Amino acid sequence: MARFRSRRNKATELAFVRLLRRHRLIGWRRHHRLWLDLASGRNSDERVPRYCEPDFVFAKEKVAVMVDGCFWHGCPRHCRLPKTNSQYWVRKITQNKERDLIVAAVLKRTGWRVVRVWEHDVKSAARCVSRITSALEKSAWQPTPSTPNTASRSSYIATISGRARASASRTGTTAQLPPARSPS
Repeated sequence: MARFRSRRNKATELAFVRLLRRHRLIGWRRHHRLWLDLASGRNSDERVPRYCEPDFVFAKEKVAVMVDGCFWHGCPRHCRLPKTNSQYWVRKITQNKERDLIVAAVLKRTGWRVVRVWEHDVKSAARCVSRITSALEKSAWQPTPSTPNTASRSSYIATISGRARASASRTGTTAQLPPARSPS
């Protein structure tokens, strides 16, 4: 089993790409490598991988979107374990879940927002878009040394919210997006 290389969840990711483009969410990259080294080039915990490659990364806003396959990440609703070699699959999926938790914790500790989307949730566009725009809005409000001007950040947030709302009304979906906030 170790010799089988992953081909990723290509169909789901391409559906997600179409969703992002349809709702005009811009600034993302696919499979952008994020290094997780925490202390002086070495991981403080041996279980922490050296890097992760989220499915979609909004680097400017520091938002990582992980599209998890229902089987490989143990969806409580849809994961059905094979009858043959069940011990292997239980161990494999448990390790995947543990790695997901560790990577999410490390990313959060280093200032990233992590949005996890199940494979079956990609079909509900409004929910996915609202979760992503919410994370983008929250991350945009955090002051960073490189962007001290809050006026430009607030106009950026209004642009993100406006595009998502306009796209939701154009496509006929009822996206429950949070209202745009004014800087205070």
